[in-house]
Amino acid sequence: MEQFFKMKEKGTDTRTEIMAGITTFMTMAYILAVNPSILGDAGMDKGAVFTATALASGIACVLMALLANLPFALSAGMGLNAYLAYTVVIGMGNLGKALAAHMKFSKSGFDVIGLFDKDPSIIGETVKGMPILSVDTLDDFCKENHPVAAVICVPEAAARQNVEMLVENGVMNFWNFSHFDIAAEFPGTISENVHLNDSLRTLNYQITHKHSDDE
Repeated sequence: MEQFFKMKEKGTDTRTEIMAGITTFMTMAYILAVNPSILGDAGMDKGAVFTATALASGIACVLMALLANLPFALSAGMGLNAYLAYTVVIGMGNLGKALAAHMKFSKSGFDVIGLFDKDPSIIGETVKGMPILSVDTLDDFCKENHPVAAVICVPEAAARQNVEMLVENGVMNFWNFSHFDIAAEFPGTISENVHLNDSLRTLNYQITHKHSDDE
């Protein structure tokens, strides 16, 4: 083994490398718990994620040793997992409830962790087992749970205040159903704007012109 990995040439020995390997494993082992937990929240099978994380890490480390002869340990990166997972929905009117109840967020890599509204009559109701919280608690919720994306389903007048609070808490990514121009007001944010009226007008235009062409 010492000859294969040229240990003497690199000023090390088998005992040192074994101890270094154990230390590295203990340092990285948290990934085996955290990675399945994050991606499990996003709808993936935790057991499958655990197995995939372990296999990918093991294979990558072996290949690094055999092909590059370098003492580098490789495993799953954690940052993008959280980026893809945690999302809040602001505004639980008909549209917000419909999205929360029927939209398959997890298949697109997002996990809804909070539902918010200002209407006292619906606060406390549940959608798919998740309670609707008062928007007054949004600031504390963001500080504790660190969402990275938000679905905005409130009127334009209310959108600014909600988005401002979210941006102050580090939420920079929005699926925006309001007519508030988030990207213009808050540079650096990413906003996918969905205007249902415009979409309906486009459909009407296509139908009208199709009929005209047929005649």
